[in-house]
Amino acid sequence: MAKRARLRNEEKTAYWRSVIRRQKSSGQSVRAFCASEGVKEPSFYQWRRELERRDAESPAPKLQPASKTSFAAVQLVHDGNGVAPIEIVAGNGYVIRVSEAATTDHVRRVLRAVGELE
Repeated sequence: MAKRARLRNEEKTAYWRSVIRRQKSSGQSVRAFCASEGVKEPSFYQWRRELERRDAESPAPKLQPASKTSFAAVQLVHDGNGVAPIEIVAGNGYVIRVSEAATTDHVRRVLRAVGELE
């Protein structure tokens, strides 16, 4: 049961890190972003504070050998232009966005460049 709860917590954490990154890069205020994404503003602020606290308590993530690296989340996001790029939140903290038109070889080269594949 504890393993299941931890998995859910890791998924929530990855989700909220993604939401917070998207808000920062959107250029929108928190209020406007939350309204457009259907996110509750108090939850956004609570998670932002919590993740800032966690990040302050733990050292910056280090790149790990590819054999020990795992992905935290993979999700499709809509950019508002009719394109649905793939967003990969890697276990080492990198966020990689690739167009749906990207080839498998291109994605592999990008992941190799940030140390996610051997």
